[in-house]
Amino acid sequence: MPLRDSIEVLEEEFQLNCYPGIDVREDLAQKLGLDEDRIQIWFQNRRAKLKRSHRESQFLMVKNALINSRAESWHPAIGTRSSKSQSSRLFLDASFYSLKVGEQEGPKPKFRCS
Repeated sequence: MPLRDSIEVLEEEFQLNCYPGIDVREDLAQKLGLDEDRIQIWFQNRRAKLKRSHRESQFLMVKNALINSRAESWHPAIGTRSSKSQSSRLFLDASFYSLKVGEQEGPKPKFRCS
């Protein structure tokens, strides 16, 4: 089976179940002409890619919120920021920092591929 078709089959299964059991992995291995351990590694790598993508999108959302907050709080006539916007900016900076460092209040939410 050509590589593109194999990847398409794996992606379709991943959409249904990102944690396939041994039986599913063995069926896929037989269908694609690969070893079961290669199928297992592919799913591990694909979950890691999804998790990384999710983390990056969260980072970009926080970064954009910070940029928008700074842009909205700028007063061109005065040339400064208002005190209210400074406090919200500090809050966003703290949020950005805690996401960057990995500090969060409460238990860390588990990432799930659905």
